[in-house]
Amino acid sequence: MTATKWPRLRLECGAASSCGTDPGRVGCRRLSTRRAASPRDTDRADWRTFRADRIQPRVPTGPRFAPREPPGGDAVAHVLRGVGSAAWPHPARVRLHASAEAMARRIPSTAGLLEAIDERACLLHTGGESLGNLAAFLGTLAVDFDVLDPPELRAVIRDVAARFARAAGPAPGRVAVHPGADVAVEL
Repeated sequence: MTATKWPRLRLECGAASSCGTDPGRVGCRRLSTRRAASPRDTDRADWRTFRADRIQPRVPTGPRFAPREPPGGDAVAHVLRGVGSAAWPHPARVRLHASAEAMARRIPSTAGLLEAIDERACLLHTGGESLGNLAAFLGTLAVDFDVLDPPELRAVIRDVAARFARAAGPAPGRVAVHPGADVAVEL
């Protein structure tokens, strides 16, 4: 079977750089307000992920090439690995205490990449515009989780947890002392 030859593209990848790419089987995904593409960079001999708003094609195109399979055989999954967390200002890795299959039903694919650890846990590569937004997102998942990276996210989660605990009030039969209050109230 003879492979169809496609034209190689040169892309402007930033203010002063360009790269040759084989765009066959490029995976694209809309992430928030950003789009990403993952062609094979022929200058680096590796697959790369580019934010679509930061690349421009250069004319003329390069020589023709036979398309290659992306790593893992799935271009969209490759893009998600590349931008599921890296596209965000605050990337994170979180172990979720639920199966990847169960979490895939709850988490939109644009929120990150899930990797199965075993039948009871999975790893989520994700990110957020801020650590506070990321903490809030993780709280909506309704499963226990462990923050692996970044360590700063743990402090933000502790602050959010304390704020929620104050808002919920004490359990019945406990004494409530609100920060800044002069009195304690027994419930």
